[in-house]
Amino acid sequence: MKKFWVNDKEYLANSGWYECSQDQIVNALMLQQTFQAEGDKVKQAHYRLGMLRIICNAPGELLKQLTGKQIQRLLRLTDWTLTARIEHKPFEGFTFEGTYYYLPNDNMANTTSIELVMGNIFYLQFAHPDHPNKDAVLKLVATLCRPQRTDLDTFRKLKIGTATCAKSTTQ
Repeated sequence: MKKFWVNDKEYLANSGWYECSQDQIVNALMLQQTFQAEGDKVKQAHYRLGMLRIICNAPGELLKQLTGKQIQRLLRLTDWTLTARIEHKPFEGFTFEGTYYYLPNDNMANTTSIELVMGNIFYLQFAHPDHPNKDAVLKLVATLCRPQRTDLDTFRKLKIGTATCAKSTTQ
């Protein structure tokens, strides 16, 4: 965390994805993608201000009180958010339409080769610099994220060989 002061009050700004909450990561990554796809410098400036609100753990009203020069200095604290890739599993999963979905395990350990290939294709379609396909992100998520098993309690009680499947949460 990096510290900054406004009116003699200390605030903290995250200095990497590992310091961000799940909500901050979700919102900041969406804004990062929008920023990177935007060619209009004025709109990019607005997205940077949005990122400042997300990453700096300060009330939005505080930012309205600052001068342009003060905001410009604070924006430097969020430069990393515009290009930094997330290198860790940011959260276990998410709920969509009442179903909980798990993210892939570290190093994609619980995915098949075809899922990796299709996930890569959908990612490249979504991240295309000239013609991004925004629908491809839904296909990417559908390919890599697993819904929670409806028979999870029964599955955990099963024995395979001599090992109990007590830790498995997906598949």
